[in-house]
Amino acid sequence: MLEVNPKLEAQNLAESRRKFIKNVSFASVLFLTGGMKSLSAAEVFQLRNKVKLRFVVASDIHYGQAKTPFDDNINTAIQQINQFHHEHHLHFCVMNGDLIHNDKSF
Repeated sequence: MLEVNPKLEAQNLAESRRKFIKNVSFASVLFLTGGMKSLSAAEVFQLRNKVKLRFVVASDIHYGQAKTPFDDNINTAIQQINQFHHEHHLHFCVMNGDLIHNDKSF
């Protein structure tokens, strides 16, 4: 009789769910926005005053990852986001993904 490893089963389910959500999210954005269009720097500059919603997404920060300058990295990211916000008003900022890297003390 074949035994099922519950831990492996849960990991496979999580990976499958993650892949599904990623693909559905990408497809939804493309569908809702009518696709993607490449813009030149001049076109972006001309359209800057027509922006209705501006936001930043910072993803997979991995704060606390060993052998990386994680404090410097997050401080640089925050500084750059704040500078961008000062120059081009942001409505909000989202920090998603792996915020903390395998350390429950954070």
